[in-house]
Amino acid sequence: MRKDKRLEILTSGYCYSQTQAAKKEEAKRSGERIGNNNSNRQSNLPGRSEMEIELQIVSVEKTHTVIVDYNKSLKEMIALGDFDGVDPEIIEVEPFIIQGTDQRTMELYLAIFNRHPVSDNEATDKLRNDGFEPAGIEFIIALGAVWMMPSREIMIWSLQEGSGHYNPVWPGLAVNENGKCIVLDSWSPWDDHCPGRLGYYLVFKKQ
Repeated sequence: MRKDKRLEILTSGYCYSQTQAAKKEEAKRSGERIGNNNSNRQSNLPGRSEMEIELQIVSVEKTHTVIVDYNKSLKEMIALGDFDGVDPEIIEVEPFIIQGTDQRTMELYLAIFNRHPVSDNEATDKLRNDGFEPAGIEFIIALGAVWMMPSREIMIWSLQEGSGHYNPVWPGLAVNENGKCIVLDSWSPWDDHCPGRLGYYLVFKKQ
């Protein structure tokens, strides 16, 4: 999507295909990190033996320094990002509350855990105990706007929960060779999971 079509909302199917491609790659990497093949699991939930392992942050990778302008609406922030796809629910339902004033400059990091968190609360508590704060959707958008590594297929999630059509949703940035897309992950009773378990978490250091 080029600049003259920045606000065109692509089909959710396109976003879904981007998300699944990135998740597949991250699932493979996650399996290698904890020494078992999580990518072949039918369920997104951690196995019993894996849940017994204390949740730890195994690496935190500095990524970009971004500027978020809270004088702009979420729609205006997205328009400046030149994205190749945006989940329609983000614009149509407006599931996220953005709180902030003026402009904020922030160094962002990508966090990886030793196993899949069983809930967003578990992930958030661990991040905060280690001196980090989960970054909201505005930082996902700001990161996507400056992301210039299309060859690095990656899935980056925020732990900010939003109210979707029927279920809670979490925003993410999916990147592959076809471009970059702002996507949503949702909770459902038949697939209970924490967003980001097959990807990275976007965080910043506590101020």
